[in-house]
Amino acid sequence: MGLFLLIQTIPGANDILVDRDDITVRFAWFYKRHWSFSQIDYATADHNGLHVFVKGRKRRAFVVDGMFNGMANFSRRLEHDGIEIRSKAMTPEQLEKSKKIWNRIALLMVVGIVLVCAIVYVIV
Repeated sequence: MGLFLLIQTIPGANDILVDRDDITVRFAWFYKRHWSFSQIDYATADHNGLHVFVKGRKRRAFVVDGMFNGMANFSRRLEHDGIEIRSKAMTPEQLEKSKKIWNRIALLMVVGIVLVCAIVYVIV
């Protein structure tokens, strides 16, 4: 799991490419999905970024990360096309739960990195 999370931080691993009305979302260099702005039903904004939902699907289609360079342009394009951006406010309990989850993820990443380093040290 730690290796997967490290790979996700490499530039180009996850990309969102927008060409006029066509949106191409690429996960881990090889898995591609295509949507258009006319298919987008709504988006929700929270502390992680924009969660985009497509018509005909109950689950989110993709996430535009808040640290993504084109985040402002993407949200402006949604507003320009008249697509609703819903704000998702978190309660203090939800914030605390989110912090606990991220602390666990960080701990698992550190343990994973230490295990990988230990295995490499034993092999070499």
